Amino acid sequence: MAKRLHLALLFLLLLCQGTACAQPPATQPTATSVRHKPWVLISTDIGGSDPDDKQSMAHALLYADRLHFVGLVSTPTRHGGRASDLLEVIAAYEKDYPNLKTWSADYPTPAYLRSIVHQGQIEPQPPEGFSAQSSPGTDAIVQAAYRAREAGRPLWVLVWGAATDLAQALHTDPRIVTVLRVYSIGDWNTEQDRAARDYIHRHHPALWWIENDSSFRGPHIDENGRDNNGWRMEDARGHGALGEYFVAARPWGLKMGDTPSLLYLIDHADDGDPTADSWGGSFIRDPMRPQRWIDDPDRRLDIAGYAGAETIRRFQAAIYRDIAARFDRARAPRSPGTPLAASARPGG
Repeated sequence: MAKRLHLALLFLLLLCQGTACAQPPATQPTATSVRHKPWVLISTDIGGSDPDDKQSMAHALLYADRLHFVGLVSTPTRHGGRASDLLEVIAAYEKDYPNLKTWSADYPTPAYLRSIVHQGQIEPQPPEGFSAQSSPGTDAIVQAAYRAREAGRPLWVLVWGAATDLAQALHTDPRIVTVLRVYSIGDWNTEQDRAARDYIHRHHPALWWIENDSSFRGPHIDENGRDNNGWRMEDARGHGALGEYFVAARPWGLKMGDTPSLLYLIDHADDGDPTADSWGGSFIRDPMRPQRWIDDPDRRLDIAGYAGAETIRRFQAAIYRDIAARFDRARAPRSPGTPLAASARPGG
């Protein structure tokens, strides 16, 4: 009897090593849930002296059911942010996760998000734009690009700080250029590592790249270009741990200077056409580089010298309504019978 029981248990063990009992790791999204979502890696200088990245990251996690995050890289070139700052916002997300998952089963687990956090390079690149040293963040970009290629998907790299790790990744393995879709927030970020940005521009002309140097101000400025807007902090305050984290990062108001790169992926515009009207901006093709798009210089879209800013500011009210609805998800679980449409869906 004991021998038969032993053989039966052995049979079940062997069976479960095959596909019959195979289950995806509990910390990873299922293949079904990521099939039609953008694959996204964010390189951010969150922490240190840049509080608006904290607001942008809280916003990103509220939409984590709409995207397949494959990497969160701390690239704190020239100031004090570290991977621990990413773990801090994930800790807030973890507190709200029980509420969020009642609205969508596609929210990733906090454990999965922690597993994709990587420390990037801390110092800017030397004048040539790359170095002999890599970083876990650089390696994460390369590895994510190969996984995306195997899945037949592009990898969206959203650059919310210096391009230090992206430049190093492209130097380490230039073959990844064909799978990358880069949306970078420039201006001050670019100046933190000009050599990295210029290396990418000089040596990788085939890179699909939206370089946003001024349109990104559209979500937070008024019609006169002032850092003034109609966002109500009451729509975040008291709305879960993410809401409190958002308010504490910048109590005097919303900025989220890096968020346009994410807005570009969550509205209903064609992600493959940067010239289309989008919450993330509308851009023109660089006449010298057909795979690069830049801020639209049309004076009608200029706000106080910020080229293209009106292409985003005109959607400001709709963007704010949608963010407020997402914070409502963090505040309370979905009531039985409440339609998902109660959270505004991004649109045109």
